[in-house]
This record gives sequence, structure tokens and C-alpha cells, in this order.
Amino acid sequence: MEKTLAPIACRLWNGYLKPFTIAALLGILAGACFGSLAQAAPATTARISAESTGISGQIASAGRIRQQAQRIAKLYQQIGMGLDAERARRQVIQATRQLDTDISGLMRSTVTEKNRQLLERTSTAWETMKRNGGQPLTPQNREHIFIQADELALLSGRLSTQFELGSSAPTSRLLDLALRQGMLVQRLARLYLTAYAGDKSTGLRVDIEQARREFSAALDELATAPENSETNRRTLDLARTQWFFFEQSIASMNDPESSNPKHVATSSERILEVLDELSLQYAKASDTLASGRSERNS
Repeated sequence: MEKTLAPIACRLWNGYLKPFTIAALLGILAGACFGSLAQAAPATTARISAESTGISGQIASAGRIRQQAQRIAKLYQQIGMGLDAERARRQVIQATRQLDTDISGLMRSTVTEKNRQLLERTSTAWETMKRNGGQPLTPQNREHIFIQADELALLSGRLSTQFELGSSAPTSRLLDLALRQGMLVQRLARLYLTAYAGDKSTGLRVDIEQARREFSAALDELATAPENSETNRRTLDLARTQWFFFEQSIASMNDPESSNPKHVATSSERILEVLDELSLQYAKASDTLASGRSERNS
């Protein structure tokens, strides 16, 4: 009988691990679980555009824009908190280059007039966010970056949906959803860090809970998709296990003994990498289906 990692994690939590801090568990689990994935499949969505063609590559680029927009916002929050700031600065540079590449690649691709207009708005929003990122990182400027990241994620999300509607492959919907999960986990980490840094507003708490619910519901949707291969299921099991501990840490953010912002920041990166691998798997499946249809029609 097939056993998934998530139920095992739950039994471990209830029976043995609960006395330990969430922070410690995140570090132990993330290192052990992600290490096996990294050895088996080191790919990320940065490879999708190179390995995928047509609509899959467009969905991946648009989905990666919203991922990286929220990731950059999270990283700027880390820098403002002095939380692994040097690494965060290097990651901002990497994410900025990735966003530039994805937007310029889409601008060169063949899109409808409606999508061209949406893409131009996305590009304009990114240039505005990038300019603010080049300014001194005051609390006010950081807030502007957060607002622009949310706008950029919204615009690129619409663009990704439009590309998905142009695909006949059922796995294109799963690709878009997996990419959106990567955006959500980055946004959730950023919101958590903002709350940890002292923002006790009700609106922020509502946003955290909404993002948490959306991620959990979409993870269930992905896990039950009939299009999943055995490889997809294994990757989803790993994502679910890591999410279990990440969610516990988010839920305990009011407990100083259990809450550790550095582990939330680093584990959000690890979950993103697992979701990136899942996205690559879905992109390849979509390309295979599209290629098969093309050959039959020729």
C-alpha cells in the first residue's frame, strides 16, 4: 500500500516531535527532505523556458514573474530586518535578472493583442518596482515595494491565466497552479516576517490567514489531480511534508519560543524549489501532449 510522507509527518509530530521547537524541526526536516530531491532532480522553473516550447514556456515565464515579485518583496523585508541580509541581497540580484529575462522573453514572443497590452502593463509595473528597489531601503520605500509586488503578481497572474486558456493540455492548469503556489509561499513568508517585525494590524493577520488557506486548498487540488504521474505524486508528497512544518511555524508566530523568522525565510526558499521541480514536470507533460497532438494532425 502506498504511503505518503504527510501522514508519517503527522504521526511523528503528535508522538515524538511536538516537544521540540518548530524552528529546529524546520531546519532538520528541510535539510533531510530537500537533500534527496536535490540529488534526484536539481531542475527549477528557470529551465522551463529553455526546455519547453510554446504555451508551456509562456505560462512558466508569466508564473515565474509573480513568484519572483513576491520573493523580492520578501527578501527586502529580510534585508530591512537584518535577517541573513547579505545572502538576501545576492538573491535580490538573481531574482531581478530572472524577472528581466522572463519579461524580455515574453515581449519577444508571439502573443495576442490583448495579452500584449497586459504584458506591457506588467513590464511597466516591474520597472517601477525595480526603480524603488534601487532607492534607499526606508520603511516607506519598502512598503511601496510590497504594494508594487502585489500589483505585479496580479498582472502576471492574469497573463498566466490567459496563456493557460490557450492550451488544450490538461496539465497546463496544473502548471499554472503549481507556479501560483510558489508565489503564495513567498508572499506568506513576507507577511509573516512583516508581522514578526512588529506589524500587529488586523489586515495583515487576515492576509496571512487568506494566503495560508489558499495554499492549503490548492495543494489538495494538486494532490488529487487525476493527471498526476507517480513522479508528480512523490514531489507533491515532499511539498506537503515541508508545508506541514512551515504552516505550523506560521501558526505559532505569536509564541517567541517556537517562532523563528530565519527558518521561515529559508524554508520558503526550499518549498519554492520543490514547487519549481513540480512545475518543470508539468511543463514537460504539457509539451509531450502538445507534441503528440501536433504529430497526429500533421
